[in-house]
Amino acid sequence: MYVVLTRWTAHHMSHPHFHPNDRYITVISGTWWVGTGTKYESGQHIPQPPGSVVTHFGKQVTMTALRTRTSRSKFVGEGPATQTAAEVH
Repeated sequence: MYVVLTRWTAHHMSHPHFHPNDRYITVISGTWWVGTGTKYESGQHIPQPPGSVVTHFGKQVTMTALRTRTSRSKFVGEGPATQTAAEVH
């Protein structure tokens, strides 16, 4: 089991990827933008304001983005916490 506090910087974007195990994320501050699917499209991200709880299920393809401000999030999951790039179409 692990807990990680992450500070995301403005304009951060991740490519579609997945993790082998479930992850539970709580947005502590700022707005964290989350999307799913193997095709990266910035318009498909859904804003998650402070207090939001997001579940990334194991092997589910996700991507994240930050627009203009920083954001802090708490990640809880079971390791190992590896990341695998998703096939992008």
